[in-house]
Amino acid sequence: MLPPMRLALAALIVLIALGGTSWAALAAEAAWGQVEIVTAVLGAAAIVLAALAIILAVAAFWGWNALKSHAASIAAEAAEKAASEAASRQVQSLLREWGVSEPATSGDDIAQAYEKE
Repeated sequence: MLPPMRLALAALIVLIALGGTSWAALAAEAAWGQVEIVTAVLGAAAIVLAALAIILAVAAFWGWNALKSHAASIAAEAAEKAASEAASRQVQSLLREWGVSEPATSGDDIAQAYEKE
């Protein structure tokens, strides 16, 4: 059972135990007819369902925020990877266009390349 339902059931048991009567005895009394008992039970059920709806709404809001932040982080990683790959392809294309077969990997390589010219 869900916690709100357990709480409502416990409250009903306590009320019955403190009153020392059963449902049949409550129905037999003039103050508590069958209509009043049904009304009380349906009212308790409505309260339990309202509490459950609130709990589900809070859980849905929390889940939506968690999902949104996770999706944003995945999208940022994918965009970074795509941009890096696109830049690498562009650099390789420019190197082929300029006729560079071995790209420089350090400042010394660049200085030696300028000295050759």
